[in-house]
Amino acid sequence: MSRQPRRHFTAEFKEQAVARLSEPCVSQTTVARELGVTPSQLKGWRLDLAAAIAA
Repeated sequence: MSRQPRRHFTAEFKEQAVARLSEPCVSQTTVARELGVTPSQLKGWRLDLAAAIAA
C-alpha cells in the first residue's frame, strides 16, 4: 500500500476554511469532509490563525 503525496494548502485556503466554521449550523467535521481534510487539520489551522491574530 503506497502513501499519498503530502498536500500543501495556501494560507488563503486555510483562512477560508476556518471562516466557514463561523457559519451557523456548520460543524468542523462537515467542513473538513467537504474540503477533503481531517478535522484535526482544520482545528490546527483554527488555533494557528487565532494565535496569529492574538500576537
